[in-house]
Amino acid sequence: MGTEKRSSMAALEKKLNEKIQGIHKELNIRTRKSDGLLSFLKQAIENYSLKRKFARVVIQGSVGNNLYFPEILEDGTYRVEIDMLFEQDSYNVTLPGFVGENRYPQVVLDVVADESVSSQQYVKLKVSRLPEGLRDEDQTVFLEFDEVSGEYYLKNSEYLNELPSIKDEIKGGILGEKEMTTGVFDSFQGRKPFRAFKTERKQLIIDEETIHYQLLMDKVAAIKVKWPEVFTVWETRERLWPPLEVCKEITRDGIHVIPKSSHKSASTTQWKYTFAIAEQRLAHFFTPIQRACYLILKQLKRKYFSQVSLSEGQLIISSGISTHHLKTVMFWTSERTEPSEWQTDPGKCLSLLLQTLVNFLQGKHCPNYFVPEVNLFQRLWMDESKFLFVKDDNQLRDLRIQKVLELVLQVQAHLEEYLTSELLQTVDEDHERTVSNAKFAEKDFFSGYKFEMAKQMASLDSLFTDLHDLPESKQEEKAKRDEL
Repeated sequence: MGTEKRSSMAALEKKLNEKIQGIHKELNIRTRKSDGLLSFLKQAIENYSLKRKFARVVIQGSVGNNLYFPEILEDGTYRVEIDMLFEQDSYNVTLPGFVGENRYPQVVLDVVADESVSSQQYVKLKVSRLPEGLRDEDQTVFLEFDEVSGEYYLKNSEYLNELPSIKDEIKGGILGEKEMTTGVFDSFQGRKPFRAFKTERKQLIIDEETIHYQLLMDKVAAIKVKWPEVFTVWETRERLWPPLEVCKEITRDGIHVIPKSSHKSASTTQWKYTFAIAEQRLAHFFTPIQRACYLILKQLKRKYFSQVSLSEGQLIISSGISTHHLKTVMFWTSERTEPSEWQTDPGKCLSLLLQTLVNFLQGKHCPNYFVPEVNLFQRLWMDESKFLFVKDDNQLRDLRIQKVLELVLQVQAHLEEYLTSELLQTVDEDHERTVSNAKFAEKDFFSGYKFEMAKQMASLDSLFTDLHDLPESKQEEKAKRDEL
């Protein structure tokens, strides 16, 4: 019986490997078709970056990571999401937006701990050298003076608003993109550390073939600083992947801070470390099979667990599982897996990815790859909490995690059945929501929709709050919005 079971398992693993190899070939075919479009877009962004007086433009996200999988809409249009860092070095930061004698004042910044929060992810940027010729009244635009320390600190939101400059959009931007206004959705999801743009449907002729495409762009203002000592433990911990020399190169190259405050803070001078470029370097180190397994995991998420249902299917909300969660799963799994196994047994490696995700969901803790004590699931409730008046934030997070876990376990138990060509046809629901939310705002479809939705949610599930249950401040907020 034991021999029969082993034989059956071997046959299943072989079939799983064959399916993954088949999907890998289809992936390569589809990505090759989009190579010309991506090359054109990268060149356009590089040309734009060279024309700027300051702030290099660095492509990141799936395009920058070489992990882009063509997202093709029903009408054949390629939809491409491009994330960009507008990067400056801390020892020479130009403050944009000024006029007069010193139009582009420059400051030197030092990273200092923010003692108002316990997380080491958040810091302040102290101005160690003020720009020459800057009028006193201009200092308050980008800088905030702290009377206790007697120091100036760089503000976060003002810097984000001016870099990239709104003048770029007036001049046509990079490829004619326009900033998306998401109105009430922005205010209830909290301030984001980027500005979102989109283009209309455009066309490009490559090798006598016409390609239609639409771009979604996130532009992030970032300042490059030295890799902090507190995070160096990542470089030296025991691992099977990547090689130590790669880790040393990443830490030598530094890290970025972006204009984002902790959700518990209303600070205008708080900045957050981002590991986006470090993650990009790691992704560039993926083998072809590693890349294929990650893209398959990403497509499994898009098709089977991007949304969860509550109240016996009457209520459907986003699962909250993001590409960043999946990339984190990929990094941890790769670190603990012999590199040779990705070549010899991709079926086993894909199963390991799903098992890592299951472990994180069961523990309700998705550890940041560079700072493991930071739980990436901690804020999994955030969007609906603000938007739908959730009674218990943690309850929604835990319920969401449980529902996602059930879906992932289903996929894990019958993985072979889920590895079909349909995976490659699935578009990203998060992108659909981004565009949809912007359209609501463009039509001035603000608080009325939000409060009607709150009532609908409350009628379906006790987790959500109806209008008559809201505290007085929320009622006042509704009244003020209805007056607009």
